Amino acid sequence: MKRWIKRGYGLLVWGFLYPKWRALAYRLPAWERLDKLIVLVEYFRLFKRFPDLVHPKRFNEKIQHRKLYDRNPLLTQLQDKYRARDYVTARVGEQYLAKNYLATDNPGSIDFSALPEQFVLKANHGCGWNIFIKDKLKVDPVATRIQIENWLGENYYFDYWLEWAYKDIKPLVLAEEYLGAETNEFPMDYKFRCFDGVAQILLITQTLKPSGYIRWGTYEFQNSRWVKINRPVYRGEQPADDSPDPDRLPANIAEMTAVAQKLAEGIDYVRVDMFNLGGRIVFGEFTLYDGGGYLPLQDEFDFAWGQKWKLTSQLPE
Repeated sequence: MKRWIKRGYGLLVWGFLYPKWRALAYRLPAWERLDKLIVLVEYFRLFKRFPDLVHPKRFNEKIQHRKLYDRNPLLTQLQDKYRARDYVTARVGEQYLAKNYLATDNPGSIDFSALPEQFVLKANHGCGWNIFIKDKLKVDPVATRIQIENWLGENYYFDYWLEWAYKDIKPLVLAEEYLGAETNEFPMDYKFRCFDGVAQILLITQTLKPSGYIRWGTYEFQNSRWVKINRPVYRGEQPADDSPDPDRLPANIAEMTAVAQKLAEGIDYVRVDMFNLGGRIVFGEFTLYDGGGYLPLQDEFDFAWGQKWKLTSQLPE
């Protein structure tokens, strides 16, 4: 009997969570509320417990709550990597933006000869859809356009983890400045977790290659300064060698914090990602659904960060 229950559960997970099948099923009228079932099943699969969506207390639970119930149209603008540029310009000024060379929904119109030697191609309506071009002379235009066509045909909401803000973004491909070109390595990424417009948690990471990264440290803002957390924040986390300590934070970390807070003003929770290139602060992106709500946090931090987040979204009546 247990074997058949296990098999049934496996089929449920495979059928509902396999992206292409899930995307097809969700587009059918009879499956309009499949989103909640998917969240419950996937959360249970990872954590061996169901999320409390009525009275969420954990950080991951509140991300799931936002996915299902927060329909603030501002979230769509923030998650759109192209329209977010207008938001940043209006809030803090365009000096904090990476250079943009192109925005189009037609890959065939891309003139690679008009682009600089190094640049980044990215889709505005998803996560992780980037091509880092270090030498445009080595680019295969045909293969690159096919990859972009595939991106433009995806809907990150339907095809992945039901992150609502992605649902109605008009797909575009952007060509932007290649950050870190001078040093030939990816710059450190400063991720400010802001609650009610106040930066309270800082995570520093660095991309080692297009598909991987390392966490250099997590900090809490205490007594007007960033203090490093010297114990594991994530399950299975190992301390990084030569990780930055508070004395090695950028000299203008106070300005970075102020910029993050200005961008987060009026939002119950948002993560503001930025880079620092020798003192030049560059906005990266907004993150509204950290890890899709499946972060492998230690219970201590899952509850502590959840307590900081005062949800503004409500359950439907």
